[in-house]
Amino acid sequence: IAKQIIAKAPNDRRSTPYDVDRYFLKVGDGTYGDAWRPYVQGWPVRWNPVIVTFFDATKTVPEGDVTSWCAAFVNWCFQRAQKGVATDSASSGSFRGFSSLTTTPQIGDIVVFQRTHPMTQVEEHQGHVGFFVADHGDDVEVLGGNQIVGHERSHMICSRLFAKKSAVLTLNSYRTDPRLH
Repeated sequence: IAKQIIAKAPNDRRSTPYDVDRYFLKVGDGTYGDAWRPYVQGWPVRWNPVIVTFFDATKTVPEGDVTSWCAAFVNWCFQRAQKGVATDSASSGSFRGFSSLTTTPQIGDIVVFQRTHPMTQVEEHQGHVGFFVADHGDDVEVLGGNQIVGHERSHMICSRLFAKKSAVLTLNSYRTDPRLH
């Protein structure tokens, strides 16, 4: 099933990285059947082979789907859409210097968060990265991977609201690049 899901993902120059991410959102919504739905989230017992595949777009060898994978997913979406290499890193912090800074993000631009408190950082570049969907005042809607939904530690590909400033994450920047649109 994992091979079928990967094979069906958009893979042409007309697609954008955001289009690739939206495909996985549809997988999670059941558009392609209920059997595919579990493949957009971390698995409690063994590694999800779809998630582990995202690391092929980076230089990181994952420890299964428990390795933070938001940046690996964004990088994989770039490569799958035939847009070349984004950062080649599984670190969300690698996107802090990606392409160009923008204060007026468009759908599909990159949203980069950093850890709010340096004491909670194991490494300097920890945070989160995903694709911009919409600005909601104090919150930003992000479409991405390895996002926690609800109170459970369910890391999955989804669209969700993030506070621009919280006890855990703070919005670092919006990034844009011609390959995103």
